[in-house]
Amino acid sequence: MGNLSACGDVVIWAVDLKRGMELQAWASCIDRLATTPEQARAMLRDAVTVLEARAGWLTANGRRVWDLSRPSS
Repeated sequence: MGNLSACGDVVIWAVDLKRGMELQAWASCIDRLATTPEQARAMLRDAVTVLEARAGWLTANGRRVWDLSRPSS
């Protein structure tokens, strides 16, 4: 978690089904935290939505790799 939170191009979504107890120390680094099964399912659905949107953008723009050095628009 320390390495990920140090990266400027990382957004951290996490699941802690112990009601947040295990990841509490990292709360300030986590952009989205699911602490219940319902929240985890919703977050994973949203992650798939992001993945599909990114794949659609890459396909529409004739690309295969997400380039972090330029804007996605």
